Amino acid sequence: MRILRPDTPLCTEDVRRKYRRAALRTHPDKGGSAETFQRVCDAHDVLQKAAGTSQAAERDYGALLRDFLMAAFASSTECRRAMESLASIAAGCKRAADSLAQGGFSQSALERVLAFLEKHAAALRVSTDDIKAVKDAFRVREADRAPPMYTLTASLEHIMEGQVYRLFHNGKEFMVPLWHEDMTFPSEDGDVTVRCKADLPPNTQIDEFNDLHVHMKATVNDILESGVLSVRLGARSERIQSDRLRVARRQVYRIRRRGPPRIDLQDVYRVSDRADVVVHLELC
Repeated sequence: MRILRPDTPLCTEDVRRKYRRAALRTHPDKGGSAETFQRVCDAHDVLQKAAGTSQAAERDYGALLRDFLMAAFASSTECRRAMESLASIAAGCKRAADSLAQGGFSQSALERVLAFLEKHAAALRVSTDDIKAVKDAFRVREADRAPPMYTLTASLEHIMEGQVYRLFHNGKEFMVPLWHEDMTFPSEDGDVTVRCKADLPPNTQIDEFNDLHVHMKATVNDILESGVLSVRLGARSERIQSDRLRVARRQVYRIRRRGPPRIDLQDVYRVSDRADVVVHLELC
């Protein structure tokens, strides 16, 4: 209506007359742009269909709405395709939701056309509840199509020993190195993501280099009497000779190459290169 400015009520002859005037002004051969001329053509097509009797327009409102919405997104091919599917929302949301599931549209295109429908719902006589139902249906379908992801819990013993977990997905076996935090494996239904969550004792943590940090307290008498400081690392222990420690309330001692396997992105199963054990000692 804003583009052609026709008289109301609509008349096919008046719409045609206003279209010819606008076409003369906007045609590329007359100095106009192709985009503006296309909008004039789309406006003519939509208004000509709306120029029939009100009863016929009511019966064909779904088709009229579809044509209008397609014209509204003439500049974006993907949005036009998405809107063509979504226009069935005028007849109920189920068809629209089914179209979304099979349409292969991008998230941005769908958000744009849904926002348009929601903003102009009253003028277009579209139920906001139906729009919400389409959004919910799309979210569910997107969740169903999300790449598979597994979360594994690895104990300190699993990590220190460089153990590998056998994961079965859709009949295929994947070998997951438990000292890696995240792994991705190719699969027929999309990349399989595996996250390894370390279940560590309260006084231990693993840093970004896979060095194992152990926080502990000990008395000077116990260390001097035994001659060693015993550091518990899961199922095994490391021993630090007392003469290697300093007489200081707080100190850090690094045991080289006795920690978990270092992460090697060239060979994810390599365990020969070991991280360090970093002991944070507080003398009591």
